[in-house]
Amino acid sequence: MTPANVAHTPVELAEEALRIQEIVRGQRGAPVLRTMGSLAVWQYARGVTDFLERTHRVPRDIDFVFAKGRATQIARAFASAGYKSDSRLLVESQGRKIHAESSQFNVDAYADPLSFRQDLRLGKRLGRCQPAISLTDLLLLKFQIAPLGLADQIDLCALLATSYARSNDACSGLDRSRLEEILGSSWRWWNATRKAIAQLESTLATGEMGVAVERQAIDAQISIIRDVMKNGPKRFLWYLARLLRYFLPSANEVDET
Repeated sequence: MTPANVAHTPVELAEEALRIQEIVRGQRGAPVLRTMGSLAVWQYARGVTDFLERTHRVPRDIDFVFAKGRATQIARAFASAGYKSDSRLLVESQGRKIHAESSQFNVDAYADPLSFRQDLRLGKRLGRCQPAISLTDLLLLKFQIAPLGLADQIDLCALLATSYARSNDACSGLDRSRLEEILGSSWRWWNATRKAIAQLESTLATGEMGVAVERQAIDAQISIIRDVMKNGPKRFLWYLARLLRYFLPSANEVDET
């Protein structure tokens, strides 16, 4: 089944995501389902900064993350919402990925822990914020992309500017303890973040993205992240991985198909 080739506004995508989340909450045991990706970036930035609109960066689809072991329940909830899931993908991925389609929308859902170029375990954090995973976890997911595309850099700017404006909010502010946890335990994550920030700063220096309004906020948040990377506590395995960096892969192999 192929959905109609319909371009949806961010509001329409967000409303559809919320509708699906309501249906999932009605399932037995109320499995947790949160948005991630470009839609989650838009959900956080909405009402805080118009940077995404100025750069014409809009979400195109709906991405979710769900708790490990809940794939069958999530697929059943998708069916209740009018979606047909790819049963072959569900089996081949061993319940780690669901792709579902309706007559209007495409939906992808991934099981926690999220395994892309780096591994991000959400655990109990998955249910702390709604409708999306925390802004800091979204930042970490962006940092693991190498090299960053322009859209990824725009998303990072929007997230950094939002976290500056909402610094006192547990979900949309910058969570230093979470950064210390991830960047201080995994040298691979630390190194990926170092490269991502360097690339972002290089792009910002050209003035191409038009972030004059948000630049101070973005720079302030980058300074916090750099301070975490430099002065945050490091675990033994972090030092061991750095020592063996020439012999170990710096990232997971990702199937782009």
